[in-house]
Amino acid sequence: MTVVDEAGETVVEDTDSPPRPTGEPRRRAGWNLRRLGLRLVGTVAALWVLVTLTFLGLHVMGNPVLQMVGETATDEQIETLSRAHGYDRPLLVQYTDFLTNVASGNFGSSLRYGRPALEVVVERLPATFLLAGAGMAGGVALGAAAGWLAVFGRRERGAGIPLAVLTGLQSFPAFFKGIVLMLIFAVLLGWLPTGGFTGWAGLVLPATTLALATAPAVGRVWRASLVGAERAPHVRTAIAKGLSPRRIRRSHIERNALGPVTTLVGLQLATLLGGALIVEQVFGWPGIGQLLFHAIESQDHPVVLAGTFVIGVVFVVVTLLTDELGRVIDPRTGAQ
Repeated sequence: MTVVDEAGETVVEDTDSPPRPTGEPRRRAGWNLRRLGLRLVGTVAALWVLVTLTFLGLHVMGNPVLQMVGETATDEQIETLSRAHGYDRPLLVQYTDFLTNVASGNFGSSLRYGRPALEVVVERLPATFLLAGAGMAGGVALGAAAGWLAVFGRRERGAGIPLAVLTGLQSFPAFFKGIVLMLIFAVLLGWLPTGGFTGWAGLVLPATTLALATAPAVGRVWRASLVGAERAPHVRTAIAKGLSPRRIRRSHIERNALGPVTTLVGLQLATLLGGALIVEQVFGWPGIGQLLFHAIESQDHPVVLAGTFVIGVVFVVVTLLTDELGRVIDPRTGAQ
């Protein structure tokens, strides 16, 4: 729209964009170094608390050497192995050395595999990332479709049923849904393998289990965000201007509703790693979850500590990147 300002000059304004409320300070988008510095300090502190609690929790379980040597070992053998692995030293000395080694990426050697613990954990990362990524993709697709249908399919009968079904399934734990899917599609129908990485077919059931855990939250937030964007004043202005419903929906509703969903997806992806650990054990998926389960069972402290640290790093990094991506999509959240 062309208007004339107070100085008599002609100015072209974009009326398709929602107006900025008067009196609201113009918020600076982009990277705020001070805020990022505080976030990084908080990240380091969170990782320190995580590894410290894990370290103390493992030592409460007792000397892992007893698990290695078995019940027939003599006291001399136990003492020799404890001294070799440093478990005979005072707890404070072990903790100090542990933090020093963590800072250099050294978690010690696995008691079970006889290799650096961090190397053993990193080998399993691709399988876990593949499973979590597939589960998140499926969950976003299911949730987005159900939420969109609940808003824009109001005139259709049963438009809200998919979202209601997904919400109902959320009440069941992930391992229960995984077992049910396995019984139906692997045992009864024989369409898919029961577990393990047996090609892409082996990915379907565990990824679907994770997708069903993610889709309800995505669907509800997407629906609420669409409803809020649909009621915005600039949408009514676009309708009054005679813009097509399709253009209004894409440019003024869906686009402005992406911010909360993007933040949720990032947080869900970080949380999904925790769910993947359980699902991996149910389906025998060769990821970090299965590795940590056996490491805890055998009291392989270096692997448990390395795995916990890696999962914590992935969690905080994904959360940080998600927060910044949300600020890029919606710069109004950038002024902190």
